[in-house]
Amino acid sequence: MYAMCRLRMIMAVLFLLNVSSALADSAVGPTAGSSGQTDLIDLDSLIAGINADSLQSCVEALQDCGERLAWWHGGACAREWIVERFTQYGYDSLYFDPLQSFDVFRNYIAVKPGTVYPGQQVIIGAHYDTEYYTYGADDNASGVAGVMEMARVLRDVETAVSYVFVLFDAKEFQHALYGSRDYAEKAGDRGDSIIFVLNMDMIGYKANETLASLFHGADQSYADLWSDLADSLLGFQPVLQGNSMHFDTYPFDQEGWPTVSVMEYDIMPYVGTFSDSSIYLDFEYMKKLAQASLATAYVGGEMYEPPQSIGFEFPNGLPEFVEPGVETIVDVIAVHGWGGVPVPGSGMLYYAVDGGETTSVAMTEVSVDHYQAVLPGLDCLSRIRYSFSLEGESLGVYYSPEPPAEWYLADVAAGKIPRFVDDFEADQAWSIMGQVADTGYPNSSWGDWERTIPVSNGGPLAPASDYDGSGQCYVTLNTGFIDWFQASSGLYNRIVRLTSPVFDAGNGDMVVEYACWFANSEATNYLNELHVLVSNDNGVGWTTVVEISSDDLGPQASWVRRAFRISDYVIPTDRMRVRFEARAPMIAGGYVEAGIDAVKVIELSCTAADSDGDGIVDEVDNCPYVYNPGQGDADQDGIGDACCCVGLTGNVDGDPNDVCDVGDLTRLIDFLFISYQPLGCAAEANVDGEASVDVGDLTKLIDYLFISYTDPEVCAE
Repeated sequence: MYAMCRLRMIMAVLFLLNVSSALADSAVGPTAGSSGQTDLIDLDSLIAGINADSLQSCVEALQDCGERLAWWHGGACAREWIVERFTQYGYDSLYFDPLQSFDVFRNYIAVKPGTVYPGQQVIIGAHYDTEYYTYGADDNASGVAGVMEMARVLRDVETAVSYVFVLFDAKEFQHALYGSRDYAEKAGDRGDSIIFVLNMDMIGYKANETLASLFHGADQSYADLWSDLADSLLGFQPVLQGNSMHFDTYPFDQEGWPTVSVMEYDIMPYVGTFSDSSIYLDFEYMKKLAQASLATAYVGGEMYEPPQSIGFEFPNGLPEFVEPGVETIVDVIAVHGWGGVPVPGSGMLYYAVDGGETTSVAMTEVSVDHYQAVLPGLDCLSRIRYSFSLEGESLGVYYSPEPPAEWYLADVAAGKIPRFVDDFEADQAWSIMGQVADTGYPNSSWGDWERTIPVSNGGPLAPASDYDGSGQCYVTLNTGFIDWFQASSGLYNRIVRLTSPVFDAGNGDMVVEYACWFANSEATNYLNELHVLVSNDNGVGWTTVVEISSDDLGPQASWVRRAFRISDYVIPTDRMRVRFEARAPMIAGGYVEAGIDAVKVIELSCTAADSDGDGIVDEVDNCPYVYNPGQGDADQDGIGDACCCVGLTGNVDGDPNDVCDVGDLTRLIDFLFISYQPLGCAAEANVDGEASVDVGDLTKLIDYLFISYTDPEVCAE
């Protein structure tokens, strides 16, 4: 028996080695283990821990809760049982997570930390809610039972990676996978390192014997692993069914993580009714699916080794604008990632000016892993593109970013003069036009751009807030409506255009900056795009600047800052307009969520002074001698927040010359006793340095102006 167990273990390892060779260039996927990992235990012994009676107990306990809807008794009953069972199994890393869009729903998560790579996770999940009018024994108390059994067995097994057990809520609510979408979105925002996701959904119908269905995303390596282990350990014949939008793995597929969903082959005909009962379940069959899943989760996690890498950090940032004729130093830090070791002195800078030939220059290593790159002094209005590289001791060369496909860009100018700025808090007369993309679909306004505060329940891919924090932005529809085919509040079968008012770019070279949001529910359908266009004849003709797809902005929907130089595309005139066109033609499938915010047209200046070096020339800088590139001005008095209190306190009335005189005394008296109008800069009125502005400050100001002439307090930072 022992020899047979070891043979099966060797078969699994050989399979993994074959898979790893096919995925050698992939950031994820099962690979052969290293000496730094835990010793793999015997698989037969491991999976023997799965108990059919325990599975039955779990299913019947959840079945007894009745309909497991969040706002019904059954939902509360299920939650109480989940907490009790995880606690009974010894999980102290247990927490619930309310959904962002509907906080009445809650995912429940238990974590078993790894000992070698604790930041690397295998997600094991199932949904615990039901539809109306069903006890949900098979759909999906069976899947929950499988997850619970795997959690129980793995609890005291030493593992190299962490195992995260997630019981999703709201899978059945509108069939929109709210729980798993919420978890996947948050995991993407956190930057979780997920090796793969294994989901269990309906695993017990008694009509099955040795067949099971496996669903997977673009990466099917873990479905292949499940299939191989199930066959070698249990004599199962799994059937790979491809991808499906109907499982809780689908949001993880969209994020780019490998997934596998396990399901019975012959589906229970009573799903969704009160006949979905444990009397129709075969707990020995369920046990085998749980055993194969446990073997897959364990082997896939323990044989995984994070790919070695070398990263880059820029502690002082990367310049987007550089001064003419002056060399610019960029600090570069080499980051060792998962064992990647850079060769000392191997740092290189690559740059090209105005589209010319690329120049390679060695960076100076000023200390271990700390380099300095020097961008050359250039003529004003030039543009430099640049990149960095480091050589790994065993990994080849790493770039940030990798040319020629990508570069960092910087414009050469003495300063920036804002010529048009719109944070969309006021209506600046942008025009909106939509058209139906397919004449077979009703001509509605569904998906048109609207200037509004985004709502968090606008759909699983919609922005929950604007980019710059001012409040409003333009988004494609914002109702939170979810329709029958699971499209959210976004754009479907529409092409909608958002066009700026006319602005003048005829007096100098200008850059258009904007923040955009773009998410595509069907990432493989590249007809769904966000187009950016520019016109120099008041919209008669248009030139495409960029066609943005999900690939351009990354798998996780988020706000991204972008910019383009007008003269790269058209001759600048005084009749400029810019257009953002969200496209979701019906032929592409899926739906689009798009957003635009923080649009600026910046003139590049070669002569204007920029005393504080913040890129805003003195003539328009609301605080010309204090670095404040954001130009914040909360009270809209023309004096930047950074200039609110400079040096000593006392300039209560906001005198541009920063003097303290009788006018400040008058303003403070008015604030304290007469009109009570808010102060433009409360810090200036805090002349005694106490916690609040009160009569003590008035006394101190009178003393300074007429009696002791003792200086007020220094402005608090």
